[in-house]
Amino acid sequence: MLEFAEPYTVKTELTKNRTHQTFRWKQVAMSDDLESLMSILGPYMRIIDDNCNVVAKHDRQY
Repeated sequence: MLEFAEPYTVKTELTKNRTHQTFRWKQVAMSDDLESLMSILGPYMRIIDDNCNVVAKHDRQY
C-alpha cells in the first residue's frame, strides 16, 4: 500500500493557539506489485505491507 503524509494541526479546546502540527498517513494506492509502487514513490510517501511495516520510504520525510 502506498501512503502519503498529510499535514494536520491538532485542535485544542483550551487555547486558540494552533502550534502543534503533525501529519496523518493517507492511502493512495494498493498493489501486489512492489515495482509499480516504487515507480510512484515520491516525497513524503511510504510503502507499507499488510502488517503495517514500512517496506520503503522516500528520503524526504517529516
